[in-house]
Formats: sequence, structure tokens, C-alpha cells
Amino acid sequence: MPTDPAADPQTTGSQPADSPAREPTLEEIEFYGCVAQHRPPIAIKGLVDPPAQLPIPFDPVPRLRQRRNGWTEERQRAFIAALAECASVSRAARAVGVSARSAYRLLGAPGAESFAHAWDQAIAWAADAIRWAALDRALHGTWVPVMRKGKLVRTELRYNDRLAIALLGGRNGGSVTEQREQAASRRRYRQFLADHAAAQAAAKRAAEETAAAYQAERDAMLEKARQMRGPRIRRL
Repeated sequence: MPTDPAADPQTTGSQPADSPAREPTLEEIEFYGCVAQHRPPIAIKGLVDPPAQLPIPFDPVPRLRQRRNGWTEERQRAFIAALAECASVSRAARAVGVSARSAYRLLGAPGAESFAHAWDQAIAWAADAIRWAALDRALHGTWVPVMRKGKLVRTELRYNDRLAIALLGGRNGGSVTEQREQAASRRRYRQFLADHAAAQAAAKRAAEETAAAYQAERDAMLEKARQMRGPRIRRL
């Protein structure tokens, strides 16, 4: 979750007078503007720039309880490394002994900003590696075994023209990987839903408290009026 500019000590009056105030980032302006206007943030799709090398550095998500089969620091780093190899969340999760649903829950946990960025970088690294491997096969061909009656007869060097056309053109101007929503964008949307639900719950509690206070004051006024009422006088 982006840091709230109002809660940041660098943007409040506690900082020295001679130090300049920190300007909020575009991400902070977009996120908190969406929360204030009750509209979901814009989904950001596509690939980020792949990292220069592996392993991808990031700050692990802090966990309140350290369980042996939980998301330890070693398991988080192993998951990112596996994700950079296969670009599949489900396969990377199985490789480290957890479920894909558990990985997505970790993505929405507090303090997972660096983990989400590493997630996107791992997908970009794997997609880039797959693209280069496919390009090498399209340009230089692959050796394909030729079998006859269950026996290997020879091997032939074949070129896959469909693979080359797919790399050059693609579908709708991009690959399936480039159309995926980024993990950081997904995390911001989940955080917006949580903040929006909390704001609605707070507004509902305030409305209920106001209604209860009004009813209590009304009952008190009726009781006071009932006590001040004198005895009824009948006509003689």
C-alpha cells in the first residue's frame, strides 16, 4: 500500500523548517484520490522492465508468526526464483510447497510492496527468456527426430514459420503475458476494496450511533413530558 502523505513525517510539521517538504508520488495521488472519490484505481497491464540479473532483490513480507510450513523468508525468495523460471504462479507455488491462493493472499498482506514488485520482475524475466528461446528456434530451427515403425530413422533440421510469424506479429499487438495485470496493480485494487469496505463500515456505524442517540433523546423528552403532565380534571 502506498504511504499516506498525511501520515508521513516528512510531509508534516515535525520536520525541520529548512528541509523541503516531500512531494507525493503519482502512485500516492492516484491511490488516495481513488479512495476519496470511491472509485477503483486504474488497472495497469503489461510487463515491467526485467531485472539485470538473478536473484531478484526484494524485502520479504513481514510475518507475525513464523510457521515451518508458512511463508518464511527463504520460501518467499524461492517462490520468486521459481516464478522467474516458469512465469506460472501455480507451478512456482507448487515448487515451494504452497498453493497459488496462498501466494495471492501473501501479495495482499501488509508490507508486500517490494514482494509485488519482485513478482512483476520475475514474470518479466521469464517472459523475456521464453521470447528469446522462441526467437532462437525460429531463426536457427530445431532438430526433430524422424521415427518409422517405432525406430529412429534420422533427425531433420526444421524451421517453424508459425513461431516466427507469432513473434513478429502477435495477437492484438501483444502477447498474453503483456495483457496480464501487474501484481502491484492487483495489490492496489485489493487494498482499495479493503479501505472502501472499512470506510463503508465506519459510515454505517456512525449512522447507527446517530440514530441511537436521536432515539434516546426522543425517548427522554417523551418521558419528561409524561412526568410533567398533571392529573386529568373531569367536568362536573
